[in-house]
Amino acid sequence: AGERPQDAARRELVEELGILFDSERLKPVYETAGIFDGRRDRVFFFELHLAVEPVIKPDNREIVHAQFIDPADIAQLDIVPPVTMYLEWRNHRHSETR
Repeated sequence: AGERPQDAARRELVEELGILFDSERLKPVYETAGIFDGRRDRVFFFELHLAVEPVIKPDNREIVHAQFIDPADIAQLDIVPPVTMYLEWRNHRHSETR
């Protein structure tokens, strides 16, 4: 509570995945609200574009495994509704700019 979404996102990336980066590189891109898993929630999405793929070090508490995957493989995953909504929005946005 009281923490800006961008500050929380940066903190979580550092604490849970060990990814260090310049805060200015984290860009807010999408926000949604609804009832997810039986509770009202507001979800913020950020994009982080880095020149080199970072080493991911899961904290083994909240995150036990993380990896980068090809976007084409995302459809095969069982993902939560807010992430599905973001990915559909992102795909639609990118198809309009082509």
